[in-house]
Amino acid sequence: MDAQNRPQQTPDDITRKYRRRSFFKGALAGGVVGTLLAVGVTVQAHNGGFQRMHMMGAMGDPAAMAERIEFGAEFMLAKVGATDEQKTEVRGILRSAVTDLAPLQQQHRANRKAMRDALVAPTIDKSALTELRTAEIKLADRASARIQQAVVDAAEVLTPAQRKALLDRMEERRQRHRT
Repeated sequence: MDAQNRPQQTPDDITRKYRRRSFFKGALAGGVVGTLLAVGVTVQAHNGGFQRMHMMGAMGDPAAMAERIEFGAEFMLAKVGATDEQKTEVRGILRSAVTDLAPLQQQHRANRKAMRDALVAPTIDKSALTELRTAEIKLADRASARIQQAVVDAAEVLTPAQRKALLDRMEERRQRHRT
């Protein structure tokens, strides 16, 4: 069919065509992302995956994690002029949070292993996977609440000017790492 005999497209036809293409592109992208996530979950569950790299290996050991967090806090607190008393108090808050979060991390690892086992089983048990997902959401909520408590407690130790300076520095670092 040549261009002269082809029916004219209306704006609605063009919009439908565009939406159809967008849908298929989105579905393809979603499929790719879903596949990458599934592979990532399997790899992470299988051999620890990214956790070995995260925070220079500190994620596997609460003492190492506390040390790494304290190092970062000491560095940032020095940059905002925190006193030795403030640094000591914040260090105690962070140590307490790491201690409280360690059991949650262990439960997360157990859930991750159970999820992997459920996904490689001959028959997929959807209800077991749903229970694991629900348990992970509850675990994440507990961890988030505990982290928020630590952040608020640490923020209360600092002056408003120190908090602003700290948040400004954190935003600068985030912007640098984003590029």
